[in-house]
Amino acid sequence: MITIKDKKDCCGCTACYNACPKKAIEMQADQEGFLYPVIDQKKCVDCGICDATCPIINKVEKNPEQTEGYILRIKNNNVLFESTSGGGVHSSGRICAA
Repeated sequence: MITIKDKKDCCGCTACYNACPKKAIEMQADQEGFLYPVIDQKKCVDCGICDATCPIINKVEKNPEQTEGYILRIKNNNVLFESTSGGGVHSSGRICAA
């Protein structure tokens, strides 16, 4: 069963709420309006699914050698100013079509 002792231990993503098969979790707003899970002890069967889906409890370590993404910017100003992607989609399409 998920327990929030400190607000920094919850990002309010509602993953636990959505995963609970017994609907034992309710998201309630605090005084600042941020949502936090509250467990209905009568409904909870302590299956652990909420803990298993929590991205805070189950943090994934990033591989520093893994590429996060690429940044593209085309040199052609006409395409650049008409594009929302920096011209990257235009350029990648031309490369793939060749």
